[in-house]
Parts: sequence; C-alpha cells; structure tokens
Amino acid sequence: MRLGVLTFLLIGCCFSISVWGQIGMLSNGNWVKIAVPNEGVYQLTGAQLKAMGFAGKVNANQVQLYGMDLAKLTEKVPNILPDSLSEMAIEMQDGGDGILDDQDKFLFYAQGHYKWIKSAMDEAPMRQKITSNDSLYFFLRIGTIGKRISNFNKTGPASKLVQTYAAKWLIEKDSINVLSSGKIWLGDPMGTGLGKKTTQSFPLNMDGLQLNAPILLQRQLAAAAYQSDATFTIKLNDQILSTKLLNPVSGLLFDEAYKLGFDSSAIWLDKTKLLKTGQSLSNVNLQVDFNAPTGSTGWIDYIALHGQRTIGFWGNTGFGFDYQSINPTSQTIEFEIQNATSQTRVWDLSQYHQPVALNTQLGQNAIATFKSADSAGKYFYVFEANKINA
Repeated sequence: MRLGVLTFLLIGCCFSISVWGQIGMLSNGNWVKIAVPNEGVYQLTGAQLKAMGFAGKVNANQVQLYGMDLAKLTEKVPNILPDSLSEMAIEMQDGGDGILDDQDKFLFYAQGHYKWIKSAMDEAPMRQKITSNDSLYFFLRIGTIGKRISNFNKTGPASKLVQTYAAKWLIEKDSINVLSSGKIWLGDPMGTGLGKKTTQSFPLNMDGLQLNAPILLQRQLAAAAYQSDATFTIKLNDQILSTKLLNPVSGLLFDEAYKLGFDSSAIWLDKTKLLKTGQSLSNVNLQVDFNAPTGSTGWIDYIALHGQRTIGFWGNTGFGFDYQSINPTSQTIEFEIQNATSQTRVWDLSQYHQPVALNTQLGQNAIATFKSADSAGKYFYVFEANKINA
C-alpha cells in the first residue's frame, strides 16, 4: 500500500497544474475521440455527430474541436511541458441558422505524420516522424463558444509571383523493428529466401516536376550482411540514381544487428532517358535492387526525393507546401495554382491551431491565384471544397 501511495505522489509531482487541468477537462461532459489517417482537410456532418451520440438540436456555435500540434514535440523533454490539448479553429457551414442540421458540416485541418527539419549537413530538410500511430486523433465536444477560422483577403499589386515550390516524395513503410526495441522501424525484408525480395518498386506521380533543376535524393538503408558488403541500387525509370554499400556485420552476440546508413546526393535527371515514348511524369517507377551474400537481409528505412514542382493539382485533391523567404519584405506576393477549379480553396496554416482562409481568384486556363504577405516562413494547404475527406 505504501508503495502505491508513493508512486501516486511521484507521478503527481511530475505533472504541471495545466496538464492536470486538461485531464480534468476531458473528465467533464461528453467527448468523442475521432481519428483521421493522413494530412488533409476533413469534414464532419451533423448526421455524423448524431451518430456519435450528440442528440437533439446541436448549437453550431458551441461545437469545439481539440488537438495537439505534434510538430512542436521533441524527443528531449523540455523544462516546460506543452499543454496536452488546445482548441483548434474550424470552419462551420451551418446554413446561417446557427443549428448543425444533418446536412450541415464543419471543416478542420489535420497535420501529417512527419515534419521536415532543415539540417546544416544537407541541402534539403530531413524527415522526422512526429507520431508512431497510424492515425491522428482529435477530441470533440459541445461546449462553449468555439474557435472559428478567420478569413483574409490581401489586395493590391504583388511584388513577386510564385509558381513553384519545394516538393517532397517520401517512401517509407514501417514493417519490422529488428531489435523489438527503439524507435527505428524498417520496411519489408529484401534478399533471397522465404519472405524476401531482391527488388522493390514504388510508383510515383511526379507530374509538375521542373527538370531544369536537380533533384535531391535522400536515403536511409539498413543491411545485415556477412563476410562482404551489401549493395543497394536505386533507379528511377531505369535511370540509376544511386548505389549504396553497407559494410558487413560481425554476427557476434553483442555487436550490431545491422548496419544503418544515411546519405544524400543531388542528381540531374535526363528526360530523354527518364521517360519512355508516350510516358509522362505522372507514372514513374522508383526501383530498389538489393545484392548481398546468401543469408543477408536488407531493409529500406526511407527514401525521399526533393525537387521543384509547379504549384497545382496533379491527380490529387489536396496538397500542402512551404514558402520560405530569406529576406522577407512584408510586401504582397502572389501564388499561382495550376489545374484549379471554382472549388479551389487555400488555408494558411502557419499557425496550426488557427488556420486562415485566403481569398482565391480563378482566372483563365484553369489557373487560380491567391495573395499573402511576404514573410520568413509560411505553410499553405490547397484543396478542392467539393472533394473533402469524410
């Protein structure tokens, strides 16, 4: 009994008053925990809220959504712990009557599973997981007056036109934790033998990629090879991008179970070799070949491709992009979106919990534009209002 009381006291000493307050908040009233799989703008309807147990007429002004900005979490515990939950601004579409009827809905944004961190050792940001869960979670209640997304309409002439952004294509699959310990999860096993493949292929839609600039290839690979090196060869539509060697392991009990290697390289793509006759960038294939002595195993931790891409819809219904300015002027800048429609929307997500809806103008040739103030860093999410994730 004494041990139990002591444990409780120790745990209590480790939590701030704000965290205890948030735990108490969830213990009061009716809450629903919802999950979404990936980054994007999502919608919840009045009918869905009723199915969750919110009976009767729902006051649209009192719908509140809570979440957490996982990108701000660090592996090292800070001196001041962030509050576990913060209210997130949503866009309410109740028809103007203040009641969330069955056909009404509200929209909200969910961040992805990764953040990209600028590294002094690399020319491009490096991916970092911000959650190990398959889903991203939010908490919903009918409470007091809820936070709502604000609107912003930047007017006046623009000093700069932005038509491209730094795009990222990420290949990563968490299949196995070799040591059954630690944070590194690797992909499907490669090699010869039961359950292994010597080649893995990944289809990519790289439409809009600018071929007048190099791409940057980042790869983190692992191998447990014996006696001689393991070799990974990475190709894009049969054009070799990289060959990576990993040294063998000793096989001794207390030595490394596998070798893990990361590196990056800038590569110019040859369009004449990259694309076959009649083929477009919307359907390219990234192939990884593994060659090592019998009994060896290789794994892909992740592969990332970085390149300049024209801002636009390329077979998708939503995408996010960063804008970085080395010398921000606070002047007006204009962005162009290719393959846009009258349903194209843009949210400024520079503050995760408080998105700002930007005014979008559709012009000729399916090109939409929006304006914003020049600043050191912004993040925008572009989506089609009639194709929102449920």
